[in-house]
Amino acid sequence: MTNILHQHSGNARNLLATLGARYLSLFPKGTAPLYVASPNALLDENINLHEVTVTLVMLHRNRAPGVDQITNNALDNLDTLSLL
Repeated sequence: MTNILHQHSGNARNLLATLGARYLSLFPKGTAPLYVASPNALLDENINLHEVTVTLVMLHRNRAPGVDQITNNALDNLDTLSLL
């Protein structure tokens, strides 16, 4: 992100668009298939904050984003309210 900020020569609107495309996946490349399976009580339980936090700690930082184009660094920088 620092490189983008220092190298960007456009206006603030273009900078926000560049940052959004890089870190927020404002332009998704595909859609996920619908979930079609029989109910499962264990899998249907709500995910809690502790589970999310533990999973984020275990992520490898230098991996390519998935289909959603969300980077692990972007997830790591989310505040607690965003994780809820």
